Amino acid sequence: MRSSRWKPSSRRRIVAWHLMFSLTALLLLGAETVGRADRLHARRSSEAYVARFGRLAAAVEMAYVRGASAAVGDLLRVEAAAAGAAYCGIVDGSGRYARHSGEGEGTLADAGNEVVQRWGAIAAVRLLGSGQGLLEFRTPLSAADASLGELRMGVPNPLADATWLHGAERLSVAYLMALGLLAIGAVLVGRQAEGLGAIEEQLRRTAGLPQEAPVALEPVRACHALSVGWNRVVDALTHRTRQAGRALDLQEHLDQTAATQQQMQYEAILRNLAEGVAVTDVGGRVQFANAAVAALLDDEPDPTSLLGAALTEQLEKEASPESRVSLRKWVAADAASAGPLQVECDAERTYHVERSSLDTPDGGYVWLLRDVSQQRLAQQSRDQFIDTATHELRTPLANIKAYAEMLASADDIDLEHQKEFCNVINAEVTRLARFVDDLLSISSLEVGTLTIDARPVELGRLFDEVAAKARPLMEQKSLAFSTTLPPKLPEAKIDKDKIAAVLVNLLGNAAKYTPATGRVALRVSAEEKRLRIAVEDSGVGVAAEELPKLFDKFFRSSDPRVQAETGTGLGLSLAREVVRVHGGEIRVESVLNEGSTFIVELPLA
Repeated sequence: MRSSRWKPSSRRRIVAWHLMFSLTALLLLGAETVGRADRLHARRSSEAYVARFGRLAAAVEMAYVRGASAAVGDLLRVEAAAAGAAYCGIVDGSGRYARHSGEGEGTLADAGNEVVQRWGAIAAVRLLGSGQGLLEFRTPLSAADASLGELRMGVPNPLADATWLHGAERLSVAYLMALGLLAIGAVLVGRQAEGLGAIEEQLRRTAGLPQEAPVALEPVRACHALSVGWNRVVDALTHRTRQAGRALDLQEHLDQTAATQQQMQYEAILRNLAEGVAVTDVGGRVQFANAAVAALLDDEPDPTSLLGAALTEQLEKEASPESRVSLRKWVAADAASAGPLQVECDAERTYHVERSSLDTPDGGYVWLLRDVSQQRLAQQSRDQFIDTATHELRTPLANIKAYAEMLASADDIDLEHQKEFCNVINAEVTRLARFVDDLLSISSLEVGTLTIDARPVELGRLFDEVAAKARPLMEQKSLAFSTTLPPKLPEAKIDKDKIAAVLVNLLGNAAKYTPATGRVALRVSAEEKRLRIAVEDSGVGVAAEELPKLFDKFFRSSDPRVQAETGTGLGLSLAREVVRVHGGEIRVESVLNEGSTFIVELPLA
């Protein structure tokens, strides 16, 4: 079935779009081909002129060598005529033409303009503002190591008409092939559009029917996938109509399909939520659970493993003894009045649990489960940081205030005590500045803006400076401090200041947490293309359970010997980020009460 109303709107529109895009592609192809021909022709013309110009320069130099300089003028005129050049001439050191193929001897040569290309000593110069469209070739002349001036030859640019004709000759076959392809494409598109008219006409006729009118659809000739699919839909509708004895309302069928798809979509969303969602009956048996719940409670990716299980029993398996009591009381309470519950689990995990009643005839509950362990750790880190920051700020500020008040109120303080008070104030200000710098560095680390200024560095000098800065700390506690360096260290491209700060921090920690008369060692070795730096101490060490947290921001060991020392918990975190930005790694090996070894590995290349 084909309608005249359909043809202008579908089939001809498809063909028209095909022709429009095809012609556009054809024009672009033609423009590109002509452009390529134009550039090829211009390049070949320029290369021909360069060859002639090179031979002319050699002939002129040979004439001067042979003492036949009088014949140079004739040589220039002959070559200008043979090459079709506007002129040929030799410019002397004063910038005037000493020889010229025309009447230009003694005139001032043009010294400016734009160099567009070079072939060794030969340069092509576009003469700007001459109005003649000339391209001037220039090359210096010399004989017996003496400069003879500069040879110049002005030639017209290649003719555009000849270039376009040259490209058009190459386009004749391409145009014929393109036109053939356009015709074939139009036929293929027409065949693809065949059958769409009948389908569109039936859909328009159906759209114009009253809401309750029966729908009669007819199959079309099967010539492509769309027509085959349409025929299958028509067959299915016809079969159902015959079985039921009534016409199926297409709109109702579409609504049912959309509702089913929407339900499936909602179910897929619930199954893939990162937050755990479960539905239980009034007895607490699981009727639905998504993958997040299964991963939290059963360590299984398949949520069907929880179907029929008691959700509270699964929670109690994970909960600590104290949380089990709270969970039972919480479950026994009314779901509407009971708020969220935090369930403490083994392995330092914490679950946030919520429950709400289902407003259905059968009743039941909807449970929400979420692992909030990281939030708890973050909150603990923030609280610890606030305590540390308060201590780090209050102590130096109190000292600064006290000594400043003494300086301001006392009139009889001698000069030595004044200097001592000022030194204390200066030390406390330095301590505050260092703390603020650490905070700024942590801020840069968190937003990803920590950068390095990598430059070649002499490693021997770097380690000498680091050892010199750390040695006073060792001497204060009578620590045995040693450095071990290889006989020859290669040069490395690193940020010297940041790496030095990392090493000073590691040595400072070693001195801080090593008892008096202990030992600290700095050992350096170069292995293949990596630099290995080890800071060893015989200090208090780190417990095995605290090693994974050692490089976390604001973390400080719970060991009383560590807590007795001042610190912010930022140094090791910053050290790890600086080493990471350099493309290296940092790790620690430690035994409690025996000492620690921090190992930094950096790439040398």
